[in-house]
Amino acid sequence: LAITAIVTIPNVIAWRSGMQFRAAINELRNDLESAKTRAVKENAKVTVAFDPTAGQYRMTYPDQDNQIILLKSQTLPAGVRIASGNNTSFSSRGTADTGTIVLANQQGQTKSISISFIGKIEVKD
Repeated sequence: LAITAIVTIPNVIAWRSGMQFRAAINELRNDLESAKTRAVKENAKVTVAFDPTAGQYRMTYPDQDNQIILLKSQTLPAGVRIASGNNTSFSSRGTADTGTIVLANQQGQTKSISISFIGKIEVKD
């Protein structure tokens, strides 16, 4: 029984970490899509700002009175960090500031999410 535990526990830990990493990538991609849709809907510029040291990002937009409205503040799961990335904004036409956000996990895996000028969001290895 001990030998089985020694063999399976590292695999279970790696599997769980991989699942959290994939979930974080998917959530960020979905949030970027949501920001693009919200920019068109609200006819306003929606900004997604990244804070790598805190491991979080925030989605905001200005209302009619130029007050900043927080749409979402998200902290990445433990073991997932923002390796690099710049703030990005989506215009009311769905276009975006081009850029790439790179997420990394504790096992050294990285995935990047690129945003093109036309607002296309892609996950890349």
